[in-house]
Amino acid sequence: MRFTTNRLSSSPNISLIPHAQARDIYDCRNKRGLPGLLVRTESSFGPTTQEDTVNHVYNSFGIFLYFLSSVLGRRSIDNDNLCLISCLHYDKNTDNAI
Repeated sequence: MRFTTNRLSSSPNISLIPHAQARDIYDCRNKRGLPGLLVRTESSFGPTTQEDTVNHVYNSFGIFLYFLSSVLGRRSIDNDNLCLISCLHYDKNTDNAI
């Protein structure tokens, strides 16, 4: 496994994750409805969007899942392939990490 880290525009690149994982990224499009529009999912091969934020979160989830697997010996947070879900761009003038 090889990690490369650059600025947000080129998010960490993970070419292989040991187990089948589940990652879903939604875009709320600055509205309050959850979860929003699905913009990236585990079944996508490679970036399906040009938005750096979406790809960065997706790749960051991959790093976290790799940590769970390689360091803690777990398949997911619950060790039963729990899907990681992120909802980006929630509302206006709201921090994304809440």
